[in-house]
Amino acid sequence: VYVPVFDKSLFSGKGDRLPETEWTRVEGRVDVIIFEGWIVGARPVDEEELKNPVTAAERETDPHGSCRRIINERLKEYEILFDEIDDLVVLAVPGVEKIREWRRLQEEKLRKETGNGMTPKEVDRFVDYYIPSTIRYVFPLRNDPRRASLVFLVGQNHNIVGVYGPGAEQI
Repeated sequence: VYVPVFDKSLFSGKGDRLPETEWTRVEGRVDVIIFEGWIVGARPVDEEELKNPVTAAERETDPHGSCRRIINERLKEYEILFDEIDDLVVLAVPGVEKIREWRRLQEEKLRKETGNGMTPKEVDRFVDYYIPSTIRYVFPLRNDPRRASLVFLVGQNHNIVGVYGPGAEQI
């Protein structure tokens, strides 16, 4: 199996995945697979939930909902894969503005270390694009810990401030 390799400093609006020739090759049997991603475990929503934009940016960029309907349809394609996940672990961020703030910090660090990275204005445009789906699909994982094996509540300073297990009990 070839495992994709990503480099955030290369983000160009087309993605940050390195060419297949630079992917990691894994041979033989493995005991654990960690499948990581921003929207892993998210489920499509009912059509009713797609009718109204959830942010001002979404209202401007997708007033008729065509983009959000495409994302919802793509999530339906992933349901069979997500159903195979034995244990879903969710990192629950404090809120939308922390996502923006933390991404700006990441990009600033990337620019210092590599000379590449998004400017604050590019980060805002990037985050504005992803925030509606985060609100619609990812936050429900955080807000309903019964859908995940573990939910780690991330605090304002990137520290873990709480952990919830099945049935929403705090651990």
